[in-house]
Formats: sequence, structure tokens, C-alpha cells
Amino acid sequence: MPSLNNTTDGFNSGHPRRQYITTSAFNNDFYLYTVTRNQTTNVLTGTLSAVVGATAANCPANRILRENGRRLYKDANPGISTLLVGVYDAVSGLSGLIDPNSARFAVYNGDKSVFQDNGVDPNGGLVDQGPPIYTRGSVTALGGFTGPVRNATSTALTTVTTSGGQTAQSLDLSLGNVFTFTTSASGAASITLTPSNLTTATTSSVGQTITLIINATTVQNTTITFGTGFVKTGTLVVTAGAGPVTQYYVVTFTSDGTRVYEQSRTAALT
Repeated sequence: MPSLNNTTDGFNSGHPRRQYITTSAFNNDFYLYTVTRNQTTNVLTGTLSAVVGATAANCPANRILRENGRRLYKDANPGISTLLVGVYDAVSGLSGLIDPNSARFAVYNGDKSVFQDNGVDPNGGLVDQGPPIYTRGSVTALGGFTGPVRNATSTALTTVTTSGGQTAQSLDLSLGNVFTFTTSASGAASITLTPSNLTTATTSSVGQTITLIINATTVQNTTITFGTGFVKTGTLVVTAGAGPVTQYYVVTFTSDGTRVYEQSRTAALT
């Protein structure tokens, strides 16, 4: 008999409420289960097979699956090596079993009753596809990342306003991936950038990409020197265009946790 413990909707006894959203096509991870009995030995044999009619087209990513209450357990069910749960797809009408801890499935809002429609954000109308992740701990993705991984904000560095002056600026790499720097000195100026958080308790992550956006708002040159911790192609001299017209420069780096290495830099952008 299926187990419904801790997975049912309190207002509708017996209705499972746990749901999953698919991270990729799941037709190859969607099973039927059959049991046969050997008439001579009386031994039961369990077999998993593909759900009939399941294809990559009708079992795509971003599909929400709802539990139907069925459970198969290792050892208790012959031929089963891990927990499988029964789900149904309200779009295709297909039902089957999935491994809820497979990389193909993420937990959708477990507090939503199955009779409710899939959610739509009232602010903007986006279709709900699961909550964001906010954690002080590490995020480990053994299979890599799919889709955009980015900062919600950029970090503004010190604005250089002193003509002819030498300004030091530390990049706190724990603040994010995108940093902006503005020069508005009336005369030539220079700045030395040094990345912090390298080989420390709050070290930059291996593979972290750092993007530096420079806004040059005056016609005077500003020389940017990349200090200790940078492996770079040299200094960068920036200046605004005639008018003056603000010019922009973008320099990107990647970190190995000990140093940050320059990947690219643009010419002046307007």
C-alpha cells in the first residue's frame, strides 16, 4: 500500500502535495514497474521499463510533476535499488515513477496543493519555476551549472577625483563578480587595484569571474595599474572622448583561488 506520510495536503487527506520541477528532458528517467512471479520457484522479479509514450518532446525541462502517493523501496520491492516515487504530469497526462533525488528533478513548492494551478508571479507575470537559493554555505554542483550564474548587484569602487594623485583601491572579491570604477579627475591620475580575499579565509572561489567596468568621464588620462594578485597584460590607460564623451572599458579576470588572471579587455566603448 502506498505511503502518504508527511506528503499529503492537510485540507485534502490522501492528496500528496510534494511536487518536482524537471531540470532537463526526463523521458529516460520516467519508469513503469512490473512484477512477475516464477511459477516454479515462486520468486518475484521486479522490472523497470520506460513509460509508454514518453519522449523528450513531451517530457521536457521545466515540467512540474506531482506525486500520486506511490512508493517503491529498496529491498521491499524486488529489483528496486533506490527509493522511487510515483508522479503524474498534468500536461501530458503521463504517470510513472521517478528517482526524486536524481539530477533531473528539483523540489517545487511543497506547500502548494496539487489541485492548484502552476504559479504565475503577480509582479511581472513570470511562470513560477521554483524558489531561489539563499545560503551562507557552499553551493556544490557536481554536474556543473546550467543557465546564467550572476550577481544581483555590482560593487562601486572609489571614484578618482584627485589630479595627478595615486589612489589605491582594494577589490573585495567576496562582494561579488562585477565592479565599477569611475574617474572624474580634472587632470591625469592613476590608481592601483589589488584584489583582496586571495589565499585567506574568505578566498575568491576557484573559477570565479571578475568583471571590472571603468567609466572615464573626463578627457584626462587615468592609468590603472593592476597590483599584486593580478596576472595581467599590463597597465590600462583610459580617457574620455572629446566633448567630453564618457568612454567605457571592460576588463575580465578569472580566479584560481590564489591569483586572478586577465581574460580580456576592450578598447574604448561609447
